Amino acid sequence: MLWLFLPFVVLLAGVVAYSADTIARKVGRKHLRLFGLRPKSTALLVAVLSGMGISAASLGAFLLLNRSAVNTIAQADQLRPQINALREEVEGVQAELGAAQRERDEARRAAEALQ
Repeated sequence: MLWLFLPFVVLLAGVVAYSADTIARKVGRKHLRLFGLRPKSTALLVAVLSGMGISAASLGAFLLLNRSAVNTIAQADQLRPQINALREEVEGVQAELGAAQRERDEARRAAEALQ
């Protein structure tokens, strides 16, 4: 599913960039001034804010439409401590396995020495 989602994100980023650029271009042509900024700075501010707004709206729509993604993200945060504990347990078991293999090898050598 991730491989289907990545092209969507790339396409969405292009749409957001184009939309924000179009909005900023219109603001720049009208020579609008916000907060006493020069028209060029105002256009840049509008481009950044509109890009952020479009991205936030897209993310919000995605999360509203895809409840399973929200659940997966929430469960991932809850499972992280359990995953870390299991990794530590695996490391301990691997250490025990290494010790057991060394004991086995020593026992084989001792048995071969007796023959």
